[in-house]
Amino acid sequence: RIFATSRDYDELKWAWLGFRDAVGPAMRQKFERLVELKNSGAREHGFSNFWELLEAPFEIENLMGTGEKLWSQIRPLYLQLHTYVRRKLAAFYGEDEVSTTGPIPAHLLGNIWAKWWFNIYDLVA
Repeated sequence: RIFATSRDYDELKWAWLGFRDAVGPAMRQKFERLVELKNSGAREHGFSNFWELLEAPFEIENLMGTGEKLWSQIRPLYLQLHTYVRRKLAAFYGEDEVSTTGPIPAHLLGNIWAKWWFNIYDLVA
C-alpha cells in the first residue's frame, strides 16, 4: 500500500530498496533455475529454448523483427509520455530528486514494479 498511497520520497525509496535488497538476492538462484527448467522443457518439445516455444503459436516468421518494427512506431509516443510524467514528478518532488532529463526513479511510479502508473494519476494528470 505504501507505493499506492505515499507521496513521501524518502519513505518510498526506503520501501523500494528494502524490497529489492531482501527479495532480489534471495530469488536469483531460483530464477536462474527456472530459466534452466523452462529451456529444458522447451528442448524436450523440439524447440531450442523457451522463447522459441513462446513464439511458435504466433506463426510469424520474424516475431522479433515485427516487435522491433512496432516498437519503432510507438517509441516516439512512449518518449513523450515518459518526458511528461518525469516533468510532473520533478515539479512535485523537486528536480533534486527527479531529474528532468534522466530516468524516472522506479520508487515513484506507484507500485513496487514501477509498471502500473495509475496510482500516480493524481500527480501527473
